[in-house]
Amino acid sequence: SVKQAQKDGASIENISAGLSISVVKNALYKVIRASSPEELGRNIVVQGGTFYNEAVLRAFEKEMGVNVIRPDIAGLMGAYGAALYGKARAAAGQMSTVLTQDELEHFEQKVSTVQCGGCGNHCQLTINVFADGKRYISGNRCDKPVTGKATSDDLDLYAYKLKLLLDYKPENEGNSRGVIGIPLCLNMYELLPFWHTFFTKLGFTVKVSPVSSRKLYQEGQATIPSDTACFPAKLSHGHIAELCKMGVDAVFYPCMSYNVD
Repeated sequence: SVKQAQKDGASIENISAGLSISVVKNALYKVIRASSPEELGRNIVVQGGTFYNEAVLRAFEKEMGVNVIRPDIAGLMGAYGAALYGKARAAAGQMSTVLTQDELEHFEQKVSTVQCGGCGNHCQLTINVFADGKRYISGNRCDKPVTGKATSDDLDLYAYKLKLLLDYKPENEGNSRGVIGIPLCLNMYELLPFWHTFFTKLGFTVKVSPVSSRKLYQEGQATIPSDTACFPAKLSHGHIAELCKMGVDAVFYPCMSYNVD
């Protein structure tokens, strides 16, 4: 972490370089999930405002092992693509809603802020009211300020995924080779189906820690060696502490720097 690097006496130049390399590796191996630089090809065009940063651009080139092309309008490529997409999707005879030069010159809006009291998030909303009475609300974490309701009838994929994970119950009880505890945190949200099935088929009983909560987080606080760890990493200590109370013979939590799809 940056704090730890500063404590170790690292220079500003080295810290900046480390951050640039970290941004690139995170995008390549955790977001895109490429197994190697060669997988992305050898002729590469980059886009996005992040690549205006010369250090990030050079870090990307060093990691890829090739020189890449950065357009002069790299930070506007997303907007340009959206415009092309909108043009292609427009129906015949459909008029553009883009403001004219005269409308822009006489453009007016009123801006106010308000704190939403709909739930415990207490979102700080920014409300823009335009001359024609239309409103634009930003800062909301749900659809309630726009639709009037926080939930919809659409499928909540996060809730659906959590339900599937919670459906994995302990088996082989009473005739088990042992009890394996698996913390429901970090990469185990993706790997639980595999490891639960793996140990169950081998004759073990698998117990999974409860869903994350504030109480669970506080339970593992005394075991965290460094304050620079991210919140999900700190939370994992609570999961493991809870498993120790559930009568498991061993906690299974392998070190996995990179996952292979």
